[in-house]
Amino acid sequence: MTIEQNIDNCRFNGKIDSVVIENIEKSLGFNIPKNYRHFIENYGSGNINGFDFFGAYPNVDFENGAVLNILWRNLGDRKDYGLNPKLLLIGDALCGDYFCIDIENLNSPIYIWNVSLSNEETNNLEIIATDFDDLIEKIFNEKL
Repeated sequence: MTIEQNIDNCRFNGKIDSVVIENIEKSLGFNIPKNYRHFIENYGSGNINGFDFFGAYPNVDFENGAVLNILWRNLGDRKDYGLNPKLLLIGDALCGDYFCIDIENLNSPIYIWNVSLSNEETNNLEIIATDFDDLIEKIFNEKL
């Protein structure tokens, strides 16, 4: 199932210009994986079937706080919780857990990360979805 097939179960803030995303990538120090970048370009950020996903907002200062701001969230968690810079937090998986992508893995699998994990534990995260599209399908099929 895709977002488009379940749009009634989603709330988004709207399309984001690719220049904004490029600026976010420069600040993060890496390119956002293609399928997640597609999500940000087309939807910005928002809620998918009860799960919040980080992205961008039109006309927002990305260095400062906004709940679903991908840059603010990732830079803040790197500083505050020692988030490994190879991980990209993409969404709130509830109960203090977050969906993330290992940007060094070209296949872009999705993992669960928690602020309480040590760097050693971060190297052994379990894959919960093969990529962002697989994660969305699992969310809509309620298999998480």
